[in-house]
Amino acid sequence: MNDLNPLHAVLDHSQRLRQVVDRLGYSSPETTWRGWHVAHSFNCKQGHVISTPPSALLRANVTGCKQCAGEARLQAVYLAAQSVGATCLSTRWEGEQALYSFKCSCGHQWQRRGRHVAKSPACPLCMRRAHSHRLRLQDGMDKIRQAAAARGGECL
Repeated sequence: MNDLNPLHAVLDHSQRLRQVVDRLGYSSPETTWRGWHVAHSFNCKQGHVISTPPSALLRANVTGCKQCAGEARLQAVYLAAQSVGATCLSTRWEGEQALYSFKCSCGHQWQRRGRHVAKSPACPLCMRRAHSHRLRLQDGMDKIRQAAAARGGECL
């Protein structure tokens, strides 16, 4: 390379590393190559710092910055909650196994695991009440009284 565009000590150490870093949209503030198995600092497009050995970027099926992915997952949780009139109270993605807190428009609070939010983000108490209401018959007590009278009894 010429003096106007010098080689980057870390990113241009190998063509394959440069391709992976470019695909991920990473950059590196470091100016010293310390080896394939020593952690180097990389920055994603959002500026998050990723500290990992370059060999891990080449070996693993790296798809991008974990922090950015977590923020995207949390945003999806917020949208799922919003779609049923609820609010996600959690502020950080902790993984699919973690519990996230929610609050519905009636003020009920509950928790749900990250992996279950997309399937059913609604308030369990409101869902039970709505289900019970759907099952309730308009003339239910009249039918019970009639059934009791038909058998010679009385509904108390």
